[in-house]
Amino acid sequence: MSSVKTEPRQSPSAGPTESSLSSQQEPREDLQVLMDELGDAVSDYCQKRPGVAGGLIFAIGFFIGWRLKPWLKPW
Repeated sequence: MSSVKTEPRQSPSAGPTESSLSSQQEPREDLQVLMDELGDAVSDYCQKRPGVAGGLIFAIGFFIGWRLKPWLKPW
C-alpha cells in the first residue's frame, strides 16, 4: 500500500472556498479605492476652483439641454 494522502472532496453545493472569495473581492476593492480617490480629487479641485467647476457643470447642462431639445418639442 502506498502512503498517499488525499483531501476530502467538497460537494459542488458547498459553495466557493475562501481563496476564490478573496480573489473575487480584490478587483471590487481596487475599484472602490479608485473611485474613492477620484471622488476626493474632484472634491479638492471643486474647492480650490469653484468658478471653473461651476462653469463646467453649466456647460455640460447646456450641452445636454441642447441635444435633448429636438425630442422635447411642444405639442
